[in-house]
Amino acid sequence: MKIKILLAAIVLLLVANMVSYYRIQQYEAYYQGAEELLDTLENHYNWIDAIDNEAYYDGVANLHHN
Repeated sequence: MKIKILLAAIVLLLVANMVSYYRIQQYEAYYQGAEELLDTLENHYNWIDAIDNEAYYDGVANLHHN
């Protein structure tokens, strides 16, 4: 009886491990795709993945003054 429970626990852990591995692979593929997109934007449009708050606030101030 104990061996059956042990085998069932091992099978359950293996299945859980495979599901986790599959989900991690999906996130890895998403990450790679996002990085490729950012690289393409940077190369073609000189776009940088950064926040420049000063330019934003200067632009808003210029809109309000015009």
